[in-house]
Amino acid sequence: MPELKLPEEIAERIEECRSKAGMVNIWTCGKCKKSITCVHLDTGVTPFMITCPHCGNTAESHFYRVKQPHSVWYRPTTTEDLKQLSDAEYEGCCVETKANVTAEEVYAANLKHFNQGGLFRKPLKLK
Repeated sequence: MPELKLPEEIAERIEECRSKAGMVNIWTCGKCKKSITCVHLDTGVTPFMITCPHCGNTAESHFYRVKQPHSVWYRPTTTEDLKQLSDAEYEGCCVETKANVTAEEVYAANLKHFNQGGLFRKPLKLK
């Protein structure tokens, strides 16, 4: 199948959008008052109004005036990803006290957590 590609001038404008990948927006229906919450997987523009998935009427955007997430839960894909979890910016599994724990002990605890299906938290960096 051919790859979809945006026209260059549109791609440049999208990079300037305030609705970046990782941001959250909510649309609320004026009739049934139910909401739908969406997360951008990519930077781009979204419609101001959408069809309410609950009743079929019109739901309006909150224009991103909603609490935005500051971190995400994820599964590391390499041992290097797992090793960086000892970095203060990332949160690996709980260890009793990081002050008296070696990097090797943190790595071993994180590896055990990973092998049990554990996820790890890191800051959300918007693209």
